[in-house]
This record gives sequence, C-alpha cells and structure tokens, in this order.
Amino acid sequence: MTSAERWAITLTVIGTLINAGLFVGLLLQLRQFQRATADDHRRARKEATVDFLMATFSNARELRALGLPELLSDDVRRYADKPLDMNDERNRLIRHFLNEFESLGTGLHLDVYDAEVVYTLRNATIVRAWGLYEPWIRARREFLRQPELYAELERMSMRMQEMRAERGAEPIPLV
Repeated sequence: MTSAERWAITLTVIGTLINAGLFVGLLLQLRQFQRATADDHRRARKEATVDFLMATFSNARELRALGLPELLSDDVRRYADKPLDMNDERNRLIRHFLNEFESLGTGLHLDVYDAEVVYTLRNATIVRAWGLYEPWIRARREFLRQPELYAELERMSMRMQEMRAERGAEPIPLV
C-alpha cells in the first residue's frame, strides 16, 4: 500500500467519524427540539384550559345575576322543576350553564384541555353540576329522544370523581 493510499484511507476514516459525530449531534438537537416543542404544547394546552375556565367563571357569574341558583340541592331542585317546559326562561339559563360544561367536557375528551388543570380548578363544580342537574338532564334526554344530551358533562363528572378517588379524596357531596 502506498503512502497516498494510506492517507486516503486515514482521511476517509476521519471524515466518516466527523460525519457520524455531526449526525449524532443533529439527532441530539432534534430530540431536544422535540422535547421543547412538547413542553410548549403542554404549556399552551394548560393556558388554553385556564382561559376557558376563567371565561366560564365569568359566564356563570352573569347567569347567577339572571337568576340561576348556586349549586345547592334545594335551590337547584326548585329552580329546575320544569325541564320539559320549552317556554320556561329558567330552562334557557340552565341550558346555557350546562352547555359551558359540555364544551369543556368535549375539550377534555378530545384532549384539547388539560385534565389536571380542570381537576384543580373545577372538579367539585363539575361533579355538583352533573349531580344536581342530572334529573333535569335525564328528563330532557327522554323527552327530546337525545340520549347523548350532556354526555360529555356526565363523562367529565365521572372522570373527576375517578381522579379524586386516585388521590384518596372523598367523593364530592351534593349539598
């Protein structure tokens, strides 16, 4: 083997090692970029969840000002006593209130919103809304022949109860 052939082989090996090192470096950068992107997506999802929840807090306050009761058994039972009366203005307020939760439940189901954030900020409210308005919802489901009516709210309520149980917390009482 001539000296030129040895140099050619040496330079080829060195070039291959440099290329392999650059390739590994590129892979590491891509992995770091992927992690950063995933972190940004998680952060954005949590932020979107908080934004939606803050908007629903505001909407609930407005509905309360229009007469929707707090989530207390006796108050809700008296207020939601005519679920089949399509002309009762109270039912419009109830629908608006429950639709907010249905939208949130749909977002959770589709993984748009963050379940931990929802749990932290609204788990008791969600469980109480479902539990206290369940008779009203079931009557409307049957009357309108829409078994899926507020199904996402129901699912979300069950999920919040499961999350409470996983943390060793007591079930939410309906007061």
